Amino acid sequence: MRSLVYACCLWMISLQVIADDGYYETIDKQGRRIYTDKPVDETSRKLEMKQGSENTATTEQERKQKRDKLLRAYEEERRINNEQDAKDKKKREELEYRCARERDSLTRMKRGGSFYDLDKDGNRVFLGDAEVKDRIAEMESTIEKYCK
Repeated sequence: MRSLVYACCLWMISLQVIADDGYYETIDKQGRRIYTDKPVDETSRKLEMKQGSENTATTEQERKQKRDKLLRAYEEERRINNEQDAKDKKKREELEYRCARERDSLTRMKRGGSFYDLDKDGNRVFLGDAEVKDRIAEMESTIEKYCK
């Protein structure tokens, strides 16, 4: 009994599919395209649909080639992103190093003591108070630059 009901249902569905008149395209007053399975009005145009394998004819080899091409593109994109991430990481590490070095130098300068530069002969040239203040101001601006 159950199989008879299923057979009848399948038969009715197949009749519905066979009775399908196709698809229609209508352009409404706003210029939008509307696609339906029944004509809306006299301006509806019947669409011709290609049947069977004409629409989707691709061989296994063509699908494999397309898949391989897509995989290569993904791999190339991943490689480029990894290179960019590595460059960004290196740049961040360099900025963090400069920031730490400048903060350490600034801390030592603010603690006081005698500071010097080396001249071209390698001799020490001690800095005066005004020069130390200038160096501190310079270091603070450098810290603002590297330590965002």
